[in-house]
Amino acid sequence: MTIALRAAAAAVLAVGLAVPAASADARANNWTTVVNLHGAKVQACKVPTTKHGPWTIEVRVDARKATTAVRGSAEVDKRDLVVAGPWKPHRLQPGAMTKVHTMRMPRGSAYTFQGELETRTVGVGSAGPASGISRC
Repeated sequence: MTIALRAAAAAVLAVGLAVPAASADARANNWTTVVNLHGAKVQACKVPTTKHGPWTIEVRVDARKATTAVRGSAEVDKRDLVVAGPWKPHRLQPGAMTKVHTMRMPRGSAYTFQGELETRTVGVGSAGPASGISRC
């Protein structure tokens, strides 16, 4: 009986330790939704490369809750000039998500990150500075 109680307590403790670790892993990236359309989202987060160097922007298209197929894209612009990208993954069906793509974004107010989503009939986009994107 004592062995069974110890085994049960060990199992409860193992589950109790595993759940917080899984929760922390799920929060590893603090994604910012840059643009959304029909339940799909272009999401990004940023990591500094150095104290004053460029940002590393991680971007993905999340169509897990989409109601139709979507195509996403992302790029970094300096005024009218594209300096990183464009990243254009394949068309996603509802329920799918792209792998995370990494882009470099120089610091400074002249640079903007742009995300776009489109279906076969409509498209939307959003652009803004790195300050609008949360850290990973």
